[in-house]
Amino acid sequence: MRSNHFILACLLLFCFTSCQKSIEWNDLILTPTTPSTPGGGTTTGTLLVKAVSISLTDTATALYTYDASKKLIKSQTVGTSSLSKIDNTTIYTRNSSGNVVKLTEIGYSAVSLNSSGYDTIESTIHYPTGSNNFDYAVSTQKLFGFVFNDSTVLVYTGGKITRQITYTTSFFTSVYDINRSIDFIYDASGNNIVSAKTYSYTTGSAVLVAEFIFAHDSKKSPLALGNDAFFSLGPSAYGTNNVIKYDSNDPAVPLNSYSVVFAFNYNTNGYPTDATITATRYGIALVTKSTLFYQ
Repeated sequence: MRSNHFILACLLLFCFTSCQKSIEWNDLILTPTTPSTPGGGTTTGTLLVKAVSISLTDTATALYTYDASKKLIKSQTVGTSSLSKIDNTTIYTRNSSGNVVKLTEIGYSAVSLNSSGYDTIESTIHYPTGSNNFDYAVSTQKLFGFVFNDSTVLVYTGGKITRQITYTTSFFTSVYDINRSIDFIYDASGNNIVSAKTYSYTTGSAVLVAEFIFAHDSKKSPLALGNDAFFSLGPSAYGTNNVIKYDSNDPAVPLNSYSVVFAFNYNTNGYPTDATITATRYGIALVTKSTLFYQ
């Protein structure tokens, strides 16, 4: 899993990779199709529609679809990582105010229990009355005839999300147990996330298992999702500027730590047009080339 994360960090320019549970929903059949001619657009413009990344024998194409208000309603990544198939789709269902009220994640897995090879997670997102800031999301999962409920709770400080806590139910009971938490720290402007610390609770108490440190440029990010990023593409898609470096530190096994550096070129609108991405782990550097397309 850690090795796959390293490769994905290089291939998926704007995706903050994390472990995801694979769930089969027997009553929900959604199978994304791989586009034969992915995406469109040009390197000019302001609305990101496609990002293509190439590294060694692997390629990944990320496609983005928006509503009439230019809010993201679908993202899909297809390609290969370590010669294994990638096909992941996220669908954002929004209400009349533009708020995401449901998130559907569909991903291909070689070990899927679903005959189609695709597993699906669907989350319902809750908003307090009169607020546009979601406070929790609930995922109901079906597996082997059993129903599991997971809940993700968001903690705000000064109007910013500073903690994300995930609770899961066990195979035998419907009792929620804390599974993981992530603490976020912002820069002085509050526009970008500069660090994220992940804690596991398998021992009953919080244990730091990973720390991510982000550095940003002063240019415009083509995927500035704000709070929507917390349930989908992660901290690197939150801010108004582009991540130019991030370090992933493993406190338990420092040898598993790695660093990723992004060198961008920009169009006349101040958005990235291409990038050279260098990921270093175990003293070995892997270089990925990416091109971004806009409308």
